[in-house]
Amino acid sequence: MKKILLAAITLFYVNENYAQGTWTRKADFGGVARHEAVAFSIGNKGYVGTGEDQNFNDLNDFWEYNPATDSWTQKANFAGGPRHGAVGFGIGNKGYIGTGLDAHINRRSDFWEYDPVTNKWSRKANFGGTARYEAQGFAIGTKGYIGTGTDWNDPVGDTRDFWEYNPATNKWTRKADFGGFARHFATAFSIGNKGYLGIGVWVNYDRDEYDLKNDFWEYNPSANIWTRKADFLGGDWWGATGFSINGKGYIGTGIDANDADRRGLWAYDPIRNKWTPKAKFGGDARAFAAGFSVGRNGYIVTGGLNNDLWQYSSNAMLADAQKVSSDASAGMTTSLSCYPNPSRGSILVQYRTDISQVAQFAVRDIQGRIVFSKTELAEKGINTYHLNLNNLSSGTYFLQLANGQKERVTKIVINK
Repeated sequence: MKKILLAAITLFYVNENYAQGTWTRKADFGGVARHEAVAFSIGNKGYVGTGEDQNFNDLNDFWEYNPATDSWTQKANFAGGPRHGAVGFGIGNKGYIGTGLDAHINRRSDFWEYDPVTNKWSRKANFGGTARYEAQGFAIGTKGYIGTGTDWNDPVGDTRDFWEYNPATNKWTRKADFGGFARHFATAFSIGNKGYLGIGVWVNYDRDEYDLKNDFWEYNPSANIWTRKADFLGGDWWGATGFSINGKGYIGTGIDANDADRRGLWAYDPIRNKWTPKAKFGGDARAFAAGFSVGRNGYIVTGGLNNDLWQYSSNAMLADAQKVSSDASAGMTTSLSCYPNPSRGSILVQYRTDISQVAQFAVRDIQGRIVFSKTELAEKGINTYHLNLNNLSSGTYFLQLANGQKERVTKIVINK
C-alpha cells in the first residue's frame, strides 16, 4: 500500500478565556453626543451620521473616521434630512442610508446613496416595504438587506418582512420574511456570505404590552431561507449594537430584561454556532450606540448621551494563540497535517481525534473572512479530508479545525 507522507506543521490552540480582546479609547466622535445614529464602513474608513441628541432633536450631520490617523472629518450632511432610527450599510465603494423617523412622527421609506469620492448623496428607489424606523440591515456581497422595525400600523406596529436592494438595478425585491417574531431594536451583521439578525423587542402598542427576545437567526441569500441558531448568550436584550470582524460577529451594549444599560460583549462563531463572552465594553454602559468595523477591528461609538469612540481588537486566532503539543481533553491530538503546503489549491488534510465527533472546517483569508466552511463527522482515530480551494487566488490563508470546545489553526499557502 502506498503511503502518503504528510508534512508537519505548527499548531495553535486558541484559549477562549485568554483571548477576551481589548478595548482602546479613540478620538471622540466629531459631532455632538447622540443615540440611534447610523454607522457603516467603506474600505478603510468608518462613517457615522444622523441620530437624536440629548434634547431629542433629530440630526443629519455625517462624519468620516480614519483609523490610520485616528481623526474625524465632517462630510456632506445626509441629504434625506434629520432623523433617527434609520438603517445604513456599505456596499462596495458606496454607502447607503434609509428609513427612520423624523420629528418623532414621520416614518420614512426614502433611501439614499453616498459616494465618498465626490462627497455627494443621491436619492435611490424608496425602500420596498412600509415606511418604518428602528429596522435592521446588512450587506452581503453586492446586495443590501433591510427588515424588521416598526411602522405603527395597527394593531401591532412591529414587522418581520425582509427586502433585498440591488444597486446595479436600483430595485428592491421582497425576500423570505424574517424567521423569528416581528420586532424592532434588533441587532444585525453579516459574516461572509450569510446575514445574522436577532434579539430586540416586540411591542403591542394598543395593549401597551412588550416582549424582549433572545433568539438569533441566520439568513442564506442563495437559498433565501432563515435558520435559527444558538440563542444569544446574554439573554433577553434590545438596543444593542453589532459588528463583525475576523469571521465572527459581535453584539455589545444595549438594555437587558431589567431595563438596565449594560456593557457586555459577546462573540458569535458561525462555524461552531456558539456564543462566547468577551471583554466588557470600555466605555460607560449605554444603549442605542452605533457600530462598524474596519479591517480587523470593531468600533462602538455614541449611544445614550455619549460621543466617545472605542476600538475593539479581538486578539483572534494567531495573535493570542498559545502553542501546545497536545490536548487530550479536547478529544483531538496535535496530529493535524496538510500536504502539499504550499499548494495550488488541492490539499490533503489529515487529523486524529480520540472520540467520534463532529469536525468543523473553516478557511479564512488574512482579513479573517470565511472563504470556505465544511462540517463532517470525524471517526475515532485518523481522518483524512480533501480540501478543494482551487477557486481561491494565490495568497496566505488560515485553516481552522474545531471539534468539541477547542480549535486548531494553521497557515496554508496557495501559490498558483
